[in-house]
Amino acid sequence: MNGFDADLRVRRVVPVTHDVTTFVLEAPARWDGRFDAGQHLTLTVPVDGGDVERCYTISSPPTRPETLTITVKRQPGGVVSPWLHDHVRAGDVLRAQGPAGAFSYVEHPASSYLFLTAGSGVTPAMSMVRTLADRGSDTSVVFVHSARTPSDLVFRRELAALSESGLDLRVTSVCETDTVGDRW
Repeated sequence: MNGFDADLRVRRVVPVTHDVTTFVLEAPARWDGRFDAGQHLTLTVPVDGGDVERCYTISSPPTRPETLTITVKRQPGGVVSPWLHDHVRAGDVLRAQGPAGAFSYVEHPASSYLFLTAGSGVTPAMSMVRTLADRGSDTSVVFVHSARTPSDLVFRRELAALSESGLDLRVTSVCETDTVGDRW
């Protein structure tokens, strides 16, 4: 079974920034665990008496198939992201389909990559970088991430740690303005 349409149990809910949360989901039973870094899941959630679907990139790497993570930014005025942030807790079940999509470095093998990301758009690139690190790749990656403020930099600490882990990774962050206590 390459793809799935299944109920996934939420193992953990992990705050990442003031408005970004990672949801750690149990991989479905009888799923072969295969996906490409950069692919997404389609979640179906019950909002105001009806089912609403949204796609979220898998932020975890395929090298860790026992769980799937999605990292979601709360969108003011949004329908699904606020619902996820406000209602989903460990032990809950989310309906998901996938993995799907073709946005992956797997389709474009190279000795070096330039990842340009902004805001929550960091998630597919993060899955790719985590995969390269887990596989001990000698691929060179320049990762440029843009955010409004330093406190909005998703995966800031993890990217810094990965850049010092032996992976050929250079990270540059660009912010529009300062955060109190964190001049940019």
